[in-house]
Amino acid sequence: YRKLDFNTDTNSIKTGYKINLTEFNNTNKYLFKYSSEFPKNSELWRWKFENNYDLKAIISFSRILFDKNKEFGVLMSGIAYGKLNGNGVLIFIKKESDKWIIDKIIETWIS
Repeated sequence: YRKLDFNTDTNSIKTGYKINLTEFNNTNKYLFKYSSEFPKNSELWRWKFENNYDLKAIISFSRILFDKNKEFGVLMSGIAYGKLNGNGVLIFIKKESDKWIIDKIIETWIS
């Protein structure tokens, strides 16, 4: 992966993007919401307890950084269950037969 030439043109990533949560909320098991609806950083966990809010976890994804030929990509993801309870990974993806697949996952942090 160190040999890949990733496109670092930040002009293409300045506009915001949100995942459409409609398909994820098709179940009664979980309710997905945007993190922008909650307090920022560690204030979230204090707010959760003060408001008795049933928050199970925060999941985050970065934008995908592609190589110049758009055959490979990498993104960061993290999940937190509490103020000091979570982990993060780098996810390497590649295109095979016109479909994106996960090629490798590397753990980057844990708390």
